[in-house]
Amino acid sequence: MPKKIIITTDDFGVVPSIDSAVRDLAKKRKINSVAALPNFEGSDKYPSSFENIKALKTLADDLKSSDFELQIGCHVTITSGKPVSEKVKTSALGEFLITEEGNFREYTKLGRPDTAKGRIELSALLKHELQAQVDIVREATGGEIANLSCHHNSLNAFEETYRTYMQVAQQSNLPLPMRSPRILPVGKENLYKTQLRIRHLRDLEGFHRRHMKRFAKQINGLFSDAQIASTDYMDGRHYGPIPVPFIKVIREDRLLRKKAQKLRKALLNFKNLRDERVLELMLHVADSGASKKYPKDLCYTGINPHYFDGRRVEHRSVSAFDFSAFPFALWRDL
Repeated sequence: MPKKIIITTDDFGVVPSIDSAVRDLAKKRKINSVAALPNFEGSDKYPSSFENIKALKTLADDLKSSDFELQIGCHVTITSGKPVSEKVKTSALGEFLITEEGNFREYTKLGRPDTAKGRIELSALLKHELQAQVDIVREATGGEIANLSCHHNSLNAFEETYRTYMQVAQQSNLPLPMRSPRILPVGKENLYKTQLRIRHLRDLEGFHRRHMKRFAKQINGLFSDAQIASTDYMDGRHYGPIPVPFIKVIREDRLLRKKAQKLRKALLNFKNLRDERVLELMLHVADSGASKKYPKDLCYTGINPHYFDGRRVEHRSVSAFDFSAFPFALWRDL
């Protein structure tokens, strides 16, 4: 079996400059997978997630050929925008998921009940919300969802939330593949998890942070035991820099060279791994007009405007890179 890749752009459906870049890369056949956020209700400035995903599905149908297919997955979230389930908005347990303003908590301010009973009840509420988000993408795509992934990997933090996440993937008549929790480079992923625990010092008691540390070592085994379809791992080294203040042309050119090096390293590493057959490359992109122009009037939280310079560089980097050494894989064939 030849080695294959899936190249995914995250965060589609809520910001014009992100969506524009995603469509551009799809037309250039530089990506074959999109992770769509389902919970933007729309405004007078920009359509809802549902409408944007529906339009992307039309583009995917137009681009489909014997050797190319753009797959649309659901990027479930508990750290951006607002919940779509009324239960979350009205439940007494909602405080663990949303702020007083009704937005999901930031990924650095995750909530978790102290009692086992509370965590069980919150998991049931979370399952209802995640399923509602999946249903939005399912309807927008006419029933075709490629896979599940999670914004900020926030559902990977605690065992009970990750189990709930897996249950949502498995409960349909046609179980959904999931993004692998095995993320390379290991050093970069460990740094992310460590800083996440540090940033929860004020909001989570010590035993919750210790659980985060312990579960980070157990999650790959739990996922493997569940036998959910996935790639062998996900490579996130191309993501960033976050943020890049006052970026200049000379700086951007240097960053583009580094990006190309990272992509070459990612693919060389994949080539040299003996047993791994399918790799997912994860990207965050925005078009050339994105620098310092995140449209705050969209009222969608959880996408940091200071990251948009890095997103723009990622878009340019991927546009110029040649991925032809590896054929594309499809989520449904995993």
